Amino acid sequence: MSGEQRAQKDILESIDNRLKEAMRPTTSQSRLAQLTWDKISDDLKVQGLREVQINTNSGSSSGTLDGAGKVVLRPLVQTNLTSVYLRTYRDIQAGAFVERFYGVFEVDDGPLAVLQDLTSEPTLAQMCASGKLPAALGDRLQLCCDISNSVAWFHMNEIQVKSLSDITVVMSSVPGPALHPILTKLESSRLVSNIIS
Repeated sequence: MSGEQRAQKDILESIDNRLKEAMRPTTSQSRLAQLTWDKISDDLKVQGLREVQINTNSGSSSGTLDGAGKVVLRPLVQTNLTSVYLRTYRDIQAGAFVERFYGVFEVDDGPLAVLQDLTSEPTLAQMCASGKLPAALGDRLQLCCDISNSVAWFHMNEIQVKSLSDITVVMSSVPGPALHPILTKLESSRLVSNIIS
């Protein structure tokens, strides 16, 4: 097993253990405590955010993050599993082409997820309509493989991606020159166990 494969296996085992721990049945007393909002832990709080512009009316807040550049800030709905979901998403992005999650920024109105700014990048639908997709069959197949691989990372963690379409896939060359399909608008993704039960 290569070092990269071992690292991916370790990440998946870590995700699996956290999800199992979060889903473990509890006594009725601790179950009541679990129904309260999860406090955002320090390891999820973002550092180095500056030039923050909060717009509570439109929900399109932004800022600049050291080492990442321009970012968007979106309201974060808190549940008793928020920290587990955020850690899992952070681990999934190690192998999937997804909108990068950098951490949580807390304001008086509630926590905001700090995400990669893809607002100026075209969607897959726009690329198809304008005829700007790569012409070579191999490059198009690679785009399909990249999308499938990204969805597979969610499925390996028993998470259903509920909003995958040509308008939620953004085509980006960040970082580097190669064009990649980036999955966005993943807020509606759910643990399979939460959907079934």
